Amino acid sequence: MKNKKTQIEKEHKKDRKKRMIPKRKLQNGLKLQNNRQEIRLDLQALSVKESNYLAIRIVLTFLASVSVLFCCFSAFQVKVSLIVTAVPALVMAVISQILFLRKKSGWIGGTGMAIVIAVLSVILLNSVSNGFSAIANDVLRSVNKNMAMANLMFVVNEDSLVADEYIASIILSLLVTFVFAIFIRFHLNVWVVLLQFLLCASGFMYKCIPSVWTLVLAGVTMVGILLAGNIKGRITKDMYAGMLVFAGVLAGAACLIFILLTYIPIPVVDDIKDSIVYNGGNLIYGKNDYPEGSFKRFHTVETNGSKKLHIEMSEPAVMYLRGYVGSKYTEDGWTENDKDIYGGDYEGVFEYFAKFNYYPLATLASYMDITKINDADMPLSDIISVEVENLAASSKYQYLPENMTYDSLPDLYAPKKDVNFVAQGFGNRKPYRFYMDTLSKNDYESIYNESWYTEGTGDTDFIDCEQTYAYFASQNYTEVSDEMKQYFDRTLPEAGKKLNPFDAIDVVRHYLRDTITYSEDVTANDPGTDFVKNLIENKKEGYSVHFATAAAMMFRYYNIPARYVEGYLVAPEEGETSIDVLDQDAHAWVEIYVNGLGFIPVEVTPGFYSEDDNSTIGNGAVSGSDNQDSESEDSSSDQDNNDNDDSTEINLLYILIAIVSLLVLFLIVVIVRRAVVCSKRKKAMKSENREKAVAAASLYIEALYKYAGKKMEESLPSEVITVLQKNRFSREELDYTDVAVVRDYAQTVKQEVYHSSNLWGRCRMRFVKCLI
Repeated sequence: MKNKKTQIEKEHKKDRKKRMIPKRKLQNGLKLQNNRQEIRLDLQALSVKESNYLAIRIVLTFLASVSVLFCCFSAFQVKVSLIVTAVPALVMAVISQILFLRKKSGWIGGTGMAIVIAVLSVILLNSVSNGFSAIANDVLRSVNKNMAMANLMFVVNEDSLVADEYIASIILSLLVTFVFAIFIRFHLNVWVVLLQFLLCASGFMYKCIPSVWTLVLAGVTMVGILLAGNIKGRITKDMYAGMLVFAGVLAGAACLIFILLTYIPIPVVDDIKDSIVYNGGNLIYGKNDYPEGSFKRFHTVETNGSKKLHIEMSEPAVMYLRGYVGSKYTEDGWTENDKDIYGGDYEGVFEYFAKFNYYPLATLASYMDITKINDADMPLSDIISVEVENLAASSKYQYLPENMTYDSLPDLYAPKKDVNFVAQGFGNRKPYRFYMDTLSKNDYESIYNESWYTEGTGDTDFIDCEQTYAYFASQNYTEVSDEMKQYFDRTLPEAGKKLNPFDAIDVVRHYLRDTITYSEDVTANDPGTDFVKNLIENKKEGYSVHFATAAAMMFRYYNIPARYVEGYLVAPEEGETSIDVLDQDAHAWVEIYVNGLGFIPVEVTPGFYSEDDNSTIGNGAVSGSDNQDSESEDSSSDQDNNDNDDSTEINLLYILIAIVSLLVLFLIVVIVRRAVVCSKRKKAMKSENREKAVAAASLYIEALYKYAGKKMEESLPSEVITVLQKNRFSREELDYTDVAVVRDYAQTVKQEVYHSSNLWGRCRMRFVKCLI
C-alpha cells in the first residue's frame, strides 16, 4: 500500500513537471498557450533575469550617450572625430552594464571605473586640460558667432592639440556613458530622457542647431528608452499607432508654429512673440525700467523712486552706464544687428583684436592712455575705480560706461561682441568692479585728432586695430533708408554735408531742442508710421528715448556711426562717492563713433546737458531734474501711494514662484509615490516565493476590477480561480505555471482597463491609483 502511494506521488510530480514551463524558457520570453509554445516579445519575462535584458540596456546606454555627444558636438561645431567618441562609449556601455548585473559587482565595478577615469585624468592632466580647453574654445567660438558675443578664449598648446582633444573627448565619452549606464540600470527612464533632452537641446539656447540626423538619433533613443522602461507585456499594434499619432501631432504642430513665426508675418503672432520674449525676460532678469528699443512701449514713464543700483566710486564722476544697445532701426523699434555682420571678412576679428590688447568697447580709455604719453598738454584725466551692486535693475546686463578701461575686462563677464556686456546666468546680481578713465569736463573734442593718431606716430597696434574697427562701424552703424534720407534732405540743417562729429552734435542738439518738447506723458507710436518722421511732424513731444532715437538717425544721415542706448545716468553731487541709482535715473542716449576715440556718449535730451561747454554729456543736469520736476508736480500727491508698487510686484513674483515650486513639489511627490508603489508591487509579483507572488497578483487584479467597477468573482476565468483556490485552500505546492497564469491575467486585465479608459481615466489610473 505504501509503495503504491509512493508511486502515485512520483507520477503526480512527473505530471506537474510536464505542465511546468521551464524557468529558462520563461526567462527567454517563451509562453505556453493552448498546449503549444508561442515565442513573442515579453518585456516582463525578459526582466525576470537581468542577464536577458543586458543587450537592451547596452544598446540604450550606447545610443543615449552618443546621441548626446553627437548633438552637442555638431551644434557647437566641435572638431572631434565621431569614431573617437563612439568607440569608448560602446566599450563603457558593455563593461558597465555587465558589472551592474549584480548589486555587489555594480558597486565595486562602478567605484573602480570612476577611480580609473580619475587616475587617467590626473596622469594625463596636461593633455586632458589642453584638450578640454580646445573643446571649450570650439564651443565659445560657436556661441560668439551666433550670439554676437566676444567670450575670451582659453590658451591652448597648438603642438599637441589634435591628440589632446582626442584624449579629452575619450574621457568625456567615458564619463557621459557611465552616467547614462547608472540611470538606465536602475530604471530611471524618465530622468534619462529628461537629461538627454536637456543636453541635446542645450545648443538651441545659443542658436547652435545640431545636425538633423543627430536629432533623429536622439529622438529614436528617447522613444526606445521609454518603451523598454514603461511597457510591460505584449507590444501591440495600437501602442505603435498611438505613438505614431502622437509624434505626428507634435511634428505637425512644430511645423505649423515654425511656418507662422518664420514665413508668415502675422502681426498678432509677432505681437504675441514680442510680448512673450519681453515679459519672459522681465520674469527671469527683473523688470527693465526702459522699453529696450520697442516703439510699442515708448509711452508714459512710471516711476516710484525704487532703488536699482548701488555704486561706490573712488571719486565722484558722471557716468552713462550702458545696458541695452539698439543697432538696427526698424518700423517696430531698435533691434540687434544681424549676426552675419561678424562673419565673412570679419570672421575672428575680435580674437585678432585681443592679441593686441584692443577691445572696441574700451577704445576711448585706451586712446586717452596713449594721449597721456604723447601729449603733455592733454586736459587733466584720472583713473577711478567703481563697484556696482545690482539691487533691482534688469540682471540681463552688466552696466558699464563708454570710458571703461581695457584692464577691467578680466573682472567682468561676457562682452557681447562690440555691443555691451551680459551678466552671468539668470537673475545673477553679483557685484562687479571696473575702472574708468575720466577727462576734465568730459571735453572729448579737446583730444580729437591728436597728432600721434593722425600721423601714425603713436601705438601702431592700437591704430591698426582701431582703424579696422572704424571701417566696420562705418559699414554697419550708418544705415538710413532712402525715404528717410530724402526726408532729412528737406528738413535738417546742413543737409547733405559731411560734418565734423562735434559740429554734428551741435546741429542735432539745436534742431531737436527747437522741434520737440520734453514730456514724459506721451502715447505709443501710431501703427504703420515711421517713428522719427511721425515724432518730428506730428507728435512733437517725448522724453529721452524719443530724442535718442531721432538723434541716432540724424547722426547716421551725416555719415557718423551711431547707436541707440538705454541704461542709467549717474550724476553724483560734489564729493559724493556712494550713490543709490533710482528708477527715475533710467535714461536713453545716443553713442557715436569718433575715429580714434571710439564710441562716446552724446546727450541730446534738453535739460540733461549744458549749453555753455563743449562736453558731449554735460554735467548730468542733476539727472534731468529740471524736466522731471515740471512733469511731476501734479503727481507728487500720488507718490506715496506708488511707493509700494515695486514691492507689490516683487511679492507677486515671490507668490508666483512659491506656487510654481509647490506644484513642482507636488508633481515630484506624485511621481515618487507612483514609482515606489509600482516597484513594491512588481517586486512582490516576481517574488521567488510563489505563494506571495500569486497573492500579490490577485490583489492587483482585485484593485483593477474595483477601479473598473466590476466584481472580481463574476469576471475571473476558471483557470485563474483554480489557481487562487489552490493557493488559498490546498496543501499542494504551486508551480511556475500557476504563477504565470495569474500574473499574465493581471497584465491582460491591466491592458483592458487601461485601453477602455479615457485620457483622464488613464492619468487617474497611473498617478492617483498607481495601477500602472
